[in-house]
Amino acid sequence: MQLLIIRHGDPNYVNDSLTEAGQAEAGALAGYLAWVGIDRLYSSPLGRARETTEAAARGLGIAYELLDWTRELKGPRLKGTHNPAWDIGGSDVRVENYLNEPNRWELLDDYIDAAELRQVYTEVVRGSDEFLAGLGYQREGPRYRVTRSNPEKVAVVCHGGFGLTGLAHLLAIPLPLVYGTFFIQTTSITTLLFEERSPGSACPRCLGFGALPHLYHANLRPLYSGLLANID
Repeated sequence: MQLLIIRHGDPNYVNDSLTEAGQAEAGALAGYLAWVGIDRLYSSPLGRARETTEAAARGLGIAYELLDWTRELKGPRLKGTHNPAWDIGGSDVRVENYLNEPNRWELLDDYIDAAELRQVYTEVVRGSDEFLAGLGYQREGPRYRVTRSNPEKVAVVCHGGFGLTGLAHLLAIPLPLVYGTFFIQTTSITTLLFEERSPGSACPRCLGFGALPHLYHANLRPLYSGLLANID
């Protein structure tokens, strides 16, 4: 099975919808997904994700299903700010004491509430494991037991913070490292293959992170909504 994790188009957060640029992104994405061929399409219930998904569903000629657990995360925040935890700076994460013990999130307690972060992470893990079990991949420790080999391409349209959190779980990378290292651009596509090298067992392998072929094909400039960094 291939799992495509897709961030929604450029957002108007106030109205929970897409901007004009986001609508153009969604249209380009829809054309690309129709060319790739998607068997199952899922969406966060929030408006900006649904608008993106609806464009894809029309292009594919298939229905989509809402997944409530994929809505954007409500917290935690970086301490002393209104910014979410996934906005943590790389310079705050890349410190020797934490890198030596990356599963000890409390070592970053000057920036994030580790206990609150683990609670949010646990909720995403629970939703992810239940969802994948329904697709034939039962989580057992760090791997997945294959209950039925699944040849489908499955796309989930969600959000930046949620997507990073889910990827940390799927790829077995400590969450703060993912937060401080990766950024998911609007309508970008991250593709995971549930690789079955051993009989009855699968592990997700990242085939591509944050791909934007549809934007380049449509001559649309990639956008960085939500990125707190020195970039135009």
